[in-house]
Amino acid sequence: MISPDELEELRSVCSSARALTDGPLNLVHLSNLNLEANGQLIEVPEALLCLSGHQGYLTRLYLSQVIPKNGLNWQTETILGRSWNTWSWQGIPQSHRPAQILAQHLRALR
Repeated sequence: MISPDELEELRSVCSSARALTDGPLNLVHLSNLNLEANGQLIEVPEALLCLSGHQGYLTRLYLSQVIPKNGLNWQTETILGRSWNTWSWQGIPQSHRPAQILAQHLRALR
């Protein structure tokens, strides 16, 4: 589970960050997440940062929309009873702080 100081650190990036769980998954819901993709700033309405191992990945970032970028293998998964978009981006360990995990996932979209 995410600690209060780690959640506060994520709130410096996305003020709406709140911790959730879905079965064994430890998640952070992020509303109106601002990110850089393809050289442009984009606001994604919703995102889920998964801090648990899932589907063969150590951590994952799920978005409410696909961010078009060549070379990313996008797929859809159901979490919290709805569909989320994610891409194949491997090797970001759970041992990092959640804000670092988020930054490393976002790096793939630049």
